[in-house]
Amino acid sequence: MGSGTGAALLVKRVVALAGDPVPPEVREAAGALVPAGQLVALGNNPAFSTDSRFWGTPPARSVVGVVLERGGRAGGEGLPRRAV
Repeated sequence: MGSGTGAALLVKRVVALAGDPVPPEVREAAGALVPAGQLVALGNNPAFSTDSRFWGTPPARSVVGVVLERGGRAGGEGLPRRAV
């Protein structure tokens, strides 16, 4: 699924916004404070997730939706069921 620009959509947790301290695991890639207009996003599985630990701080405008509900694991459980 794409965003219309050919880029894939990813589901990540936003853990810090502009002016917030950067979480320790992201500081090497992002610095000490989140810059204006930026955010820090982390995946739920750090061993296999590509996120702000690699990207640094992406622009806040890159957020295209918010997950509102979460299901379980088996048969689609554990996956986002509804996003806006």
